[in-house]
This record gives sequence, structure tokens and C-alpha cells, in this order.
Amino acid sequence: MNQRERRQHALTRHAARIGRRLNRLRDISDQFSWLRLGVFFGGVVASFTAYYIEAGLFFVSVALWMAAFALVARTHRRVKDSIARHEVWLDIKSAQVARMALDWDSLPPAHPDLTPRDAALSLDLDLYGDRALHRLIDTSTTREGSQRLLDWLATAVPDLDAIARRQALVRELIPLPVFRDKLQMYATLATRSQRWEGADLAAWLKHAKYVSVQRGRSS
Repeated sequence: MNQRERRQHALTRHAARIGRRLNRLRDISDQFSWLRLGVFFGGVVASFTAYYIEAGLFFVSVALWMAAFALVARTHRRVKDSIARHEVWLDIKSAQVARMALDWDSLPPAHPDLTPRDAALSLDLDLYGDRALHRLIDTSTTREGSQRLLDWLATAVPDLDAIARRQALVRELIPLPVFRDKLQMYATLATRSQRWEGADLAAWLKHAKYVSVQRGRSS
């Protein structure tokens, strides 16, 4: 087994472990759903029973009921958040396995709104499309990042100095797979989408900076 096969095998096993963990978390979430329902109806029954026994016990019963329900709901929310993270993590690992196996049907879809800088070159070299190099290596989470990668690939006259700088950055990121995956995961979780508009984030940051400046001046 060569290095590539070992890497692919390791990724496949990792994806399988994440899948098993995800299934366990979903089972736990289902249990919490029933528990929340039980706490709710149990609290209703206990509160009415306490009211008929003694009015003062009613308020104590309601307070305990609300505290128990809040605790269960908060714990359930944490489980759901963990499920969301594991779902995205599994998608990332599954995509990595698909890229190594050239499993085009399992890869994330190509962005439909990109414009190749040189359409003829992109077509001749299979740089852009459903079964092209760009889709195979594109792990960006923004439309702008995906477009930039396509522009780099479809440059008719490459800038050797720029390519050397990019390669140096890539070499720094190669030994940091967890960092790369988590960066992609949190970007996806933040937007609830695998592809989002970077311009929207830039506009939000610009607005936030403007509001911060205005508050500083007013104070």
C-alpha cells in the first residue's frame, strides 16, 4: 500500500468514525426530545397536583418544573450543536475521500455563477466544469474565493513570483489539516451554507466599523 492509498484509507476510516459518532448523537437527541416532552407534561401534572394539595406548593412546583425543563433544553441544544458540527465535519471528510477517489458524483457541486477569465483556455484544459480541475481542488467557502481560484488556474501568462509565494503559503498549511478543516467547518456553520457571498461579510464588517467609529465619536 503506497502513501496515497494509506492516506485515502485513513480518511475513509476517519469519516466512518465521524458517521458512527453522529448516529450516536442523533440517538441521544431523540432521547432528549422524549425527555423534554416527559418533563413538560410531568411538570404540568405535578403543578396542578401541588395546587390542589396546597397553594404554596404550586409555586415551588412551577419553579422546579421550569428549572428542570430549562436544564434539559439547554443540554439538548448542546447535543444539537454537536450534531451540526459533526454533519459538516463528515461532509468535509467525505469530500476529501471523493477527491482522492475521483468520485465526481460525491463531490460538492461546482459553483454555477463563476466566469472563467479565459473561457477557451478553461475549456481546452478542462479547468472549469462539472468534471474539471477547479471543482476537484476547490475547497473555498465563498463565491469570491472560488472565483479567485478559477482566475489563478485560467491565467494564460502565469506570474512565477506570485505562484512561488502561493506555494510557500500552501506548504505552511500542509501540516495543519485540523486547522484547515475547522476553518472550513466554522465558516460553513456561521452561514448555514457551503458557499456564501464574501461581499456580504465585507459589507457587514464595513458597517460594523462605521458604527464603532460613530459610537467612539459620540462618547
